[in-house]
Amino acid sequence: MRSVNEVGWPMTHIASMSQSDRLETVATFWDSMDSEHRYRCVKETAGVVVLCLTPDGRILDWNRTAEQIYGYQREEVLGKSYIDLFLPEEVHRAVADDMAAVLSGEPTEGFENEVINRHGETRALLWNVTRLLDGERKPAGLIAIGRDITERRRHEQIQASRNEVLERLSRGAPLGEILLLLVRTVEESSTNLFASVLLLDDQKKCLHHGAAPSLPDFYNEAIDGVEIGPYVGSCGAAASTGKRVVV
Repeated sequence: MRSVNEVGWPMTHIASMSQSDRLETVATFWDSMDSEHRYRCVKETAGVVVLCLTPDGRILDWNRTAEQIYGYQREEVLGKSYIDLFLPEEVHRAVADDMAAVLSGEPTEGFENEVINRHGETRALLWNVTRLLDGERKPAGLIAIGRDITERRRHEQIQASRNEVLERLSRGAPLGEILLLLVRTVEESSTNLFASVLLLDDQKKCLHHGAAPSLPDFYNEAIDGVEIGPYVGSCGAAASTGKRVVV
């Protein structure tokens, strides 16, 4: 019985073939595919977002990687406006202008933008976009290939902030300035995260405000000077026991 994978690939005996025989088998199989079958094979195994749009930006097709990143099944988004569904309003015009340029014959390479998925998470993607032509060589839509660079961008931001902290330390910047930079770096590296730093007064056994740019002033003022203790909130307990506290 012949084993065939999802796109019709003959698997029997492939593992035992020599390298040259494998390459010849791959080439023969690829040549036997029709263009639609080839497209589906590449689309579902590329490991990147593959997105097809109409000239006015409505979704014609996308692949499993797109489903994973955006959180929507293909059937849920077909015919809907990509721009309205996934892009922050402030970039709608810029992206629409870029799409118009691609349709006119100017492919986009290395374009970065942020998208908002079904769960409200922001993901950064790196795009190459070109136009689709019909039988009369007229623009019929767009095909966009997107690579998720969220983690890469996050690591770059953390490294840049680390370098900036070291630079400020070397020139003797105030502690409050350095703490503020550290807290902002932590908050920007994650979604919906508020961070703060409290400084321990070891003699008075109390905490003082260090940095908390996203917390309200009344909270920072209320907690400034609070005594530490095993039952005095999570910060007071952590400072008192020297152990991590998770609430």
